[in-house]
Amino acid sequence: MEDEGLALWRFGSTLQHTPRLSLFVDFAEIDVLRSRLLTYGFDYELSRKYRAGFVHRLDFESGGSRTISVRLERRLPRWRFAVIVAHDDIDNRQSLGFSLIPEGISSSSRTFNLFDTAQPR
Repeated sequence: MEDEGLALWRFGSTLQHTPRLSLFVDFAEIDVLRSRLLTYGFDYELSRKYRAGFVHRLDFESGGSRTISVRLERRLPRWRFAVIVAHDDIDNRQSLGFSLIPEGISSSSRTFNLFDTAQPR
């Protein structure tokens, strides 16, 4: 706010199609990083034990696909185990992440973003 402008603003929406499928879209502009990011994806419950998700983040300043991430989650007694694979096309980096999530923490696409291993945010 020192230069009388917003350092960050963000707008997003989630659409719950069915109890098993939700889609989301999010746009963020970060002045400090000179970044304009469009993120979209989905979360789908395959069965009572398995859930899948997809996130694609476009970076308009760098002119390419910032991140493409895929997550597969398995429900365990009192825990959820997630495997996340991501590719950053701009920096040409790949990542593989594993998460063990205690029962009670939301399992939506927004949670997927928390465990997304590719940067920047």
